[in-house]
Amino acid sequence: MIFKSYTEFGYLYSRYRFEILPPNFEGKKLPKMFNLNTGGSIEKTGETDLTDWEIKSLITQRKVIVPHFFEKDNVWHCFFATYNGLYGKENWKEGQAHYHYISSSFGISKDDFTASMRTGNYKSTPIHIDLFEYRNQDETNN
Repeated sequence: MIFKSYTEFGYLYSRYRFEILPPNFEGKKLPKMFNLNTGGSIEKTGETDLTDWEIKSLITQRKVIVPHFFEKDNVWHCFFATYNGLYGKENWKEGQAHYHYISSSFGISKDDFTASMRTGNYKSTPIHIDLFEYRNQDETNN
């Protein structure tokens, strides 16, 4: 889609990642990398002033948004995922993993929409793209 949108239609592609931490974690020293394992244990690399419980809380409470933009002149399209949407924690078809869609035709500029994503208070639309079998990949590969 990225290559075809450019070669056939002249759209440029950009990807962002916005992470909004809960307010009680501002000013804290986060480890360089951290992961919440399936069993609930925490893996971390780097110095931190957080306990494993606090890191687990941070992972489950943060808001992460990953938008993909296709733009040409003043026309843009955005397909974006939230970690909560991918994990089935949003109110969409009983937890169905999905992408969101918004574009310049919704009456918002790309700059304004991007700025709203930085705070986590972005405009939503009723357009969702289901990702069938997204969380079942590990089960089907075993």
